[in-house]
Amino acid sequence: MIPKALVFLILAGCAHPTITAQVLQPVDTNTAQLGTAVGIAEADSRVLILERDRATLIRSGVAISIPSSRRWRSAGAIPAADGAGTWLVAIDEAGDLYRLRDNAFEAVSDRYGLRHIHTACSPKPEMTAFLLDDEVAVTDGARVTRWPLRLTDLVCGGGRIAGRAPHRVIVFDPVTAAVRPYTIDAIGLGLDDTGRLYAATKHALYVANDAQTLDRRYMGHIRSLAVAGTHAWLSDGETLVSIDQSELRGSPLADPTATLHAVTNGDLWLLGQHPMRLTQRHASTPAPTMAWAHTVAPIFARACAACHLPNGRAGVDLSTAPAWQSRRDLLHQRLQVDHDMPPKGHALSDEDRATLARWLASGT
Repeated sequence: MIPKALVFLILAGCAHPTITAQVLQPVDTNTAQLGTAVGIAEADSRVLILERDRATLIRSGVAISIPSSRRWRSAGAIPAADGAGTWLVAIDEAGDLYRLRDNAFEAVSDRYGLRHIHTACSPKPEMTAFLLDDEVAVTDGARVTRWPLRLTDLVCGGGRIAGRAPHRVIVFDPVTAAVRPYTIDAIGLGLDDTGRLYAATKHALYVANDAQTLDRRYMGHIRSLAVAGTHAWLSDGETLVSIDQSELRGSPLADPTATLHAVTNGDLWLLGQHPMRLTQRHASTPAPTMAWAHTVAPIFARACAACHLPNGRAGVDLSTAPAWQSRRDLLHQRLQVDHDMPPKGHALSDEDRATLARWLASGT
């Protein structure tokens, strides 16, 4: 059955080569205990989720609470200022920037000489853009350049940045300093990995063409838009619509009020009452990994994560199901016989030990 939003689209006369229903699968991310997110960012196997007064790192299916007394505004993934990989960053309501390092936040605003930051994103691998009160700052790793762009939000992609201003959208190339304004009252926008603009009004989605004008691609009642990689997603009432190049697909949306956050691999986060990740990939999670995530991961987060994350102080990574399977006999000896894991100060109840014993015995 074609979702009702797609029926509306057909009747409106916006033809597409392919209109199909799709089935999205929820990904078990151990986020059911979290509340409404104000920001989310991910890099590699790490996902930083910010609620207004709480920060959580999801790593290999393990939810780790990050201590903080701040109130958060937004999250981002940006090139590391020291050139080593990608930083997961959080911005608080005062506009100060923090990087996540060793499961704690480190203040890094002074590295860029910036204050009153609203959001941060990366137009290209070596570049970071920051939305400030009355301007946009861009760094290429060597210097910070400020541009007098007064925007209400900021998105990045394909070497460009874009943001909303009153009754228009501005697309900016920080390398050539070229500015392209579009007259449109957008409620949301995004840039794909080629720098192509997607802009949504309350009733239509527009996509920039090769001539840098806007083509209408969808009509409906749009509440949220998210773009990453080659994928664009929008919510239309109780329908979730994805646009991948020329193909359009629709599926039911359980929470029409959720904000969308797209991932470059084609997955999607629904940021509603609880964060939920959806995937359109059909590969199934191996049974031992799924069982580990349900039974062992919560205990690991409470009692083991302080020492046994990758690069942890114990020197042994136990943050995945395969790591536990490969050390099954040793873990049984340390947990069930010697009782010297975890060390003092990291309580493990008898019920937790029994749960771990059952998983170690079966491996599933």
